[in-house]
Amino acid sequence: MNKAVRNPLFLIGIPLAFLGVSVGIKDLLEGQMVGFSALGLLIQGLAFMLAGWLQRKR
Repeated sequence: MNKAVRNPLFLIGIPLAFLGVSVGIKDLLEGQMVGFSALGLLIQGLAFMLAGWLQRKR
């Protein structure tokens, strides 16, 4: 896991996933939807994190 954290893909995915979760929580509390931007940020962030984690062996 230590090598995965140093991977740039993993590092880019962390803030994207965090923004996706925070925007999603804000939307749920306010009862509004902002064009599914929360879902898009979350999926993209998790994809980057997964790609960085899978490349840790290289």
